[in-house]
Amino acid sequence: MAFPVSHQTPHVSGESADDIEDPSQRHVLWRVWRVLRRRFWQVGVFVILLLPPLWLHLLSQPHLYMAVGSLLIEHDQAPSGGLLAGTLGLDPPAGEDFATQLHLLQGTVLIERVIEKENLLHSRLVDELVPLSEPQQPWLSRIMAILGIPKAMIPTDTDVSGEREAILARLVGHMRSHLRVRPVKNSHMVEIDYTSQDPVLSARVVNALVKNHIEWQMETRTAIMKRVTKLLVQRLDGLTDNLEQAENALEAFRKRSALLTSEEKSSIEWQQLQAVNDEYSMTLAKTMELQIRIQKLEDWIKSRSSRRPGLQGADLEIESSVVLNDGYADAIKKEKLISRLTERKGETSPIVMRLRKDLAKITANIHAEENRILATERQDLEATQGRLAKIEKRLVQEQKKFKDFQTKAVQLRKLEREAESNRELRDIFLKRFKETNILGDLDIPVIQLVNTAEPPGQAYSPRFGKATLWTVILGFLVGGLVVILIEVFDPTLKTPYETERAMDLPFMGWIPLLSGNNRKRILELMRSCSPGTAYGEALQGIRTSLMMIHVHEPVKAIMIVSCGVGDGRTELVRGLGKVCALDGERVLVLDADFRKLAKQVDAGDSGDGGLFGIIQRLDAIGEGANLQMEGDKPSVGLREIIMERIEKTPEGYYLLAPGLSGAHPTKILSSPHWPQIMRVLRGEFDRILVDTPPVLKFTDALLLGVHMEVVILLVKSAVTHKEHLLTARKRIFLSRTPLAGVILTQLDMKKHRAELREYGYS
Repeated sequence: MAFPVSHQTPHVSGESADDIEDPSQRHVLWRVWRVLRRRFWQVGVFVILLLPPLWLHLLSQPHLYMAVGSLLIEHDQAPSGGLLAGTLGLDPPAGEDFATQLHLLQGTVLIERVIEKENLLHSRLVDELVPLSEPQQPWLSRIMAILGIPKAMIPTDTDVSGEREAILARLVGHMRSHLRVRPVKNSHMVEIDYTSQDPVLSARVVNALVKNHIEWQMETRTAIMKRVTKLLVQRLDGLTDNLEQAENALEAFRKRSALLTSEEKSSIEWQQLQAVNDEYSMTLAKTMELQIRIQKLEDWIKSRSSRRPGLQGADLEIESSVVLNDGYADAIKKEKLISRLTERKGETSPIVMRLRKDLAKITANIHAEENRILATERQDLEATQGRLAKIEKRLVQEQKKFKDFQTKAVQLRKLEREAESNRELRDIFLKRFKETNILGDLDIPVIQLVNTAEPPGQAYSPRFGKATLWTVILGFLVGGLVVILIEVFDPTLKTPYETERAMDLPFMGWIPLLSGNNRKRILELMRSCSPGTAYGEALQGIRTSLMMIHVHEPVKAIMIVSCGVGDGRTELVRGLGKVCALDGERVLVLDADFRKLAKQVDAGDSGDGGLFGIIQRLDAIGEGANLQMEGDKPSVGLREIIMERIEKTPEGYYLLAPGLSGAHPTKILSSPHWPQIMRVLRGEFDRILVDTPPVLKFTDALLLGVHMEVVILLVKSAVTHKEHLLTARKRIFLSRTPLAGVILTQLDMKKHRAELREYGYS
């Protein structure tokens, strides 16, 4: 009957083995501070190594002296920007403001002027520019090159260096590089600094620059005044010439066009056009009236012919014709009389026939009168239309004349405006020219010498203190950045804090690194595990953590696994065994590392000792009755087979070695007898510590872990990679092995003392 094993797996974040979250990036500044404190000595060594080359370089540099002079640059008044800025198109402050003065003081033109006037081409400045020859001792050059000291150069003759222009250009560049012009805050003061190897020459250069700049500004002021005055006179003459040309063109156009004014309503052409236009309107109205009368007359005659009396008296002209009206009246009477007589006497009556002849005569007279009146009206219409055609021709002629007048009037108004605008420009310019202050408008600054440069008494450069300070500061910054980058890109786990963040598992403790030259002393410390020592107290802390895994049910079977070889797994297991034995516990160290194939002393060469001997013996005798479990206790035969292969060590704990095996370790660890073996061992011992091969290289720990109550993962400080640790953790979870926590081994207490303070160590 197999002994049931309770696998109480501690809680971890995530729902599966793949759900392993990367810890949040909190407390970044705190982590940086930890790194800097841990690596402070490395950064300090880096800074110290920088100082000797710096000092050698400074010692090899020539001494430079700085001479300082002061100028005052101010303006008489605020720039008006009046006549010169607007009329002449000049910008008076351009080239004359404060910033421009600073550029002029260090410009090439001024420096060349100083070189020519002060004859600096034959001074000591040229010795620093011309090509230099090598020293005569080659061995000395090699030594100085090794030490990092610049080579000492010997000046050559200036005649060999090249032409005068080349030397002048190089000298200008050299002076500009050593010249500094800076304004004084909250003032119009300017300081001019120049550094040179000769203190007298540096003061001479500064004073020459100031003197020549003031002279140059005075010459510039005089030249500008002359140029501006000439420009003003030229502009006034130009405006006067433009006015005369405009007036002459206006008079010539008036004579040529015979126009006195450009107003349209005051011209003769306008009045004639209006008269012809009125006559044309009246004639057109009369023509339309005659056309209407003729149309009405024709309609009336047509209606009379069709016996339509309703239209009688429609026209006043027709009613005024006595002959026509009398004829109409006689015709009506005759028609009525013929109608009555025809009814009484018939159509053939002589009276009726005579009356019809009279009616025919009256009708003929009426037609003749109507034709006469219609002909008269048509003659009047033709006469009126002829007169209208003549008026239209006159109107076209007058319109053409008026258009010609308008064209000339436009040209005349244009010439008048040009003449008037030129006159106004000339008058305004002349008035402002009389009121202009040329110097005030140009806003030329006033430059005064405040402090004359004196030869300096002490060297300005090199500055050992300042250079050393900046080197130390930059060295610490660069060194700190380098160590931070090393820590960021370092994949190994070094401290308890990093291990907890990476694994998200309970931290069980650490084993300090025992360093020193005395190897024998280190081995004695590891074997003794004496209380009060760092190594012994670390083992006691780990034992306490193991006891606190399950408070109500003490953990007996504990397996220690690691990611790789050399993590201190075997030393830790045996040290824990000794500590537990010293506290009165009955402890068994089960060495399940079959990969080492180490022969035990008591196992002999028969292959019947250790774990392999137990498995082999159980396989040989089978499931006999003498090996069956008797209730909750193992049989005497099973217990004897196991206990006879366990030996007690001088340290106080019991050891079950792997034994000499010819079979594959996987076959041994997957044997069905392991539950019975572990049941017997749990009954005999208070604590079982199991040592197994690395979990990343072999599957031995995963096969044996299912029979354990808890598994502790071992991490070697500054060696185990985070990715390897996570892979091992994932494999353990996938095998359903109860992983309870991690232990950090070979921790450098001195190097990581800042991180260990939160754990109670200082």
